[in-house]
Amino acid sequence: MANAIRSWIAPLRTVPRDLWIAWGATFVAFLPIYRPWVVDWQIDPNYSQGFLIPLISIYLALRALKDHPDRLSNRPGGAAWIGALLVAIGLAGYVFGTGGAESFTTRTGFVLTWLGAAWWISDGSLGRLLAVPTLFLLFSVPVPAVIYYNLSVPLQTVAAISASLFLKGVGVPAVRDGNMILLPGTALEVADACSGIRSLTVLLALGALWAYLARGSAARRAILFACTIPLAVLGNAVRVSLTSLGVYIFGASVAEGATHEAMGLVVFLVTVTGLYAMSRILKTDA
Repeated sequence: MANAIRSWIAPLRTVPRDLWIAWGATFVAFLPIYRPWVVDWQIDPNYSQGFLIPLISIYLALRALKDHPDRLSNRPGGAAWIGALLVAIGLAGYVFGTGGAESFTTRTGFVLTWLGAAWWISDGSLGRLLAVPTLFLLFSVPVPAVIYYNLSVPLQTVAAISASLFLKGVGVPAVRDGNMILLPGTALEVADACSGIRSLTVLLALGALWAYLARGSAARRAILFACTIPLAVLGNAVRVSLTSLGVYIFGASVAEGATHEAMGLVVFLVTVTGLYAMSRILKTDA
């Protein structure tokens, strides 16, 4: 066990001292953003996975350093300007985000500054290696409310349309009125919580992790990640459809409490099954 831990920590010793100093300065400079960021993870159920994202990001970074020790000594020239640009954008985001009280901008600025420092100081070698592990932190950043609600409404509509078509297909007399599904004796609303945004944020992180760890070309892995979105939307449509059918057969209790929460597993089952099937089709699993 001790040898295994040392093998994971050893690559950190070869990270340039200047980069550790830059990261330390970045951490201190962005100190005011961390506490409200963690509070958002605590109070917003859409981002409770935020507590895990930094741990996964650290694991991916250590894994990258461990698997590619040659990158630490090989410094190709001509790429430092990318790091300088990322740092400039990140710091500008911090300044303007702080002035405008926009947490999304300040948090994104932190991620870009952290990555930009690695890219700048290593002249590109560590920047390329740590790009995905660092950008993975963005999955812990709550999106602005305006984007959230602009996505939520159409996703609710898609789920309502899918459920009404499914119910009619299995012979259930159902009528859709906006995001309401009218059943005999009851009405079921596809509310904001049923839009699938919560599961989408988690599944996007899962899809990115799956694609990053998969084998195959970058293009195939990018396609695999892109499939996460339609699969998550499909999974939520299936969940709402099955919930609606359950309400028709067993009553409104199906759409409440533990039963309703358990139905959320359908989204993950559909998405994970779809990602596995796509990984086989794209041959990224072997």
